[in-house]
Amino acid sequence: LKQAIEITQNNKAILASADAHTLLANIYVYQSKYDEKWQHLNSAEKIYTQLSDNKGLSAVSLARGRYFMAIDDFDQSFKTFEQLMSKSKTNKDVKTQIEVYYNTGYLRKLTGEVGLAKHDYTQMLELSLEIGDGENLAKAYSSLSGINMQEGNFIEAMNQAQSTIRYAIDQNDTNRFQQSFSSLYN
Repeated sequence: LKQAIEITQNNKAILASADAHTLLANIYVYQSKYDEKWQHLNSAEKIYTQLSDNKGLSAVSLARGRYFMAIDDFDQSFKTFEQLMSKSKTNKDVKTQIEVYYNTGYLRKLTGEVGLAKHDYTQMLELSLEIGDGENLAKAYSSLSGINMQEGNFIEAMNQAQSTIRYAIDQNDTNRFQQSFSSLYN
């Protein structure tokens, strides 16, 4: 990735370079290298802006929201996700809306707003059903199953875990399959 950035450095407006910056930024959050992550997001955002690439700009906004979540700045994370949701609704970008609902659902769960988390995951589920997005259907069902388990709605949780398994198998997502299968017995 760093080589891709170096090779394209002379021509600042190359999509591959912006994508490499975005990928590096996402890697750095897992390594807790937050300054590096922010620098790469800034570089990616600059290039995506020059290219008028809304998909890339949305990816940067998602990464920024996750960055704020990682450093426990939940208020700023919510603000970032709210702005992105507004933009994605205006642009009719359903995939980004699904990603935002997934992240805000998780964030709301972290902050103890379980009812709102459930609402966000339900919205994610409905949008995923609309566009036939099996991967995000599995994620939505899995998230809802976990909440229903916590709330003691065991039958609903089991039904959602079974749906997760079905969509995970369809997507060949063995990690999600294992998580869902184990939730049936927890």
